[in-house]
Amino acid sequence: MKIKLSIITVVRNDKNGLIQTYNSIKSSLGEAVEWIVIDGKSTDGTMFFLENLDCPYLKWIHESDRNMYDAMNKGTLMARGEYLQFLNAGDSLLKSLDQSFLIGLNTTDLIFYNISKLNINGIKINWSLPSDFLNHLVKYPSIPHQSTFIKKELFEKVGLYCENFKYLGDYEFFCRVFNNDKYNPSCTFRLDLVLVSFICNGVTFNYRLSLKLMKECVVIQKQYYNKIYIPTILMYISKYVLSYIPGTLKIANSMRRIIKH
Repeated sequence: MKIKLSIITVVRNDKNGLIQTYNSIKSSLGEAVEWIVIDGKSTDGTMFFLENLDCPYLKWIHESDRNMYDAMNKGTLMARGEYLQFLNAGDSLLKSLDQSFLIGLNTTDLIFYNISKLNINGIKINWSLPSDFLNHLVKYPSIPHQSTFIKKELFEKVGLYCENFKYLGDYEFFCRVFNNDKYNPSCTFRLDLVLVSFICNGVTFNYRLSLKLMKECVVIQKQYYNKIYIPTILMYISKYVLSYIPGTLKIANSMRRIIKH
């Protein structure tokens, strides 16, 4: 049977997160769905877990990476699936990808699903992509790759993730895809289906790194849009300032809860 989907998981010293991800996808793994784990030389028992996991649909490597996008590219090159999903350690599938789901995958280059339950300091937040976000990609430097199925052929046509970016390589990839004169990508939107949850503990949620993210965002926006979207830049600056004010993050989370209700 042809492999329909490759789930690619990047991990480094997050065995518990990896186990959580595995528990969420194990019912989906089979002849049509493979799991690829790129372990960046973890020292916390991650390799022991993988070595002792009885899963015939798993492929994994244990070696140093240049950065996250180097690891994601390794997974892309190893993948045999028609579509790729980047579900990193700690991310969880909320739906079993059974045969009927896989048959429903069409032939478009990108399939966007929704994402939910962003866990910030124990507070669960439901978040939805704006339905027209691709028309305003310059505004959204954080398209969730976790809930996006990318046809492997797309990487062959426009290239892999750019490893020169440490934080926003996925944003650069999407900007490159949708600003390519040689290729017009096809898309399917399933924003009615919440497919993935993830915990906000990655580098893009570390406010102390906001200025570094801002610098990469400026480079990408200038390259593909010949302009800078000022509200996004102000957002990064404000996050950086707030990171040095005691208790600010707790207040921000409380405000999110109030706004939600």
